[in-house]
Amino acid sequence: ISLVLPLHYLVPGLITCVTLACSIDYCLFFISRLKDEVTEQKTPMLKAIEISTANAGYSIMTSGIGLALGFLALCIFPIDALLVTGLATCLSIIIIIAINLTIIPTALITFPEFWENSWTRGDCFQGWELPNLIRPEPPASG
Repeated sequence: ISLVLPLHYLVPGLITCVTLACSIDYCLFFISRLKDEVTEQKTPMLKAIEISTANAGYSIMTSGIGLALGFLALCIFPIDALLVTGLATCLSIIIIIAINLTIIPTALITFPEFWENSWTRGDCFQGWELPNLIRPEPPASG
């Protein structure tokens, strides 16, 4: 895009913020849906990944397309800064959708035991002595 139109100085920062926010949000949504399938529905891991990709993938796709269309609406205005912002952000959101619907399920399928064991072991702090960080004990006077 920057080869065709002049890039406004705010565009890289905006793309960084939107990319990070959408990537984290969509990934957490996908992983939480997968965790629900594995722990509550007692679905085998590979089948749970397939179900989560279908269900969460639909939500990620519709949400991402709506967000991309919202940024693409900036192209209506005849201002180069808004045009570049809309095109660049729309393109980055489409890339995020593609990554979240392909790479995350692939990574989960590659290491299914890691994810399945991390959710079925129970409390990750079980058996650990955690320090009291809220109100520490006063030192003993002697």
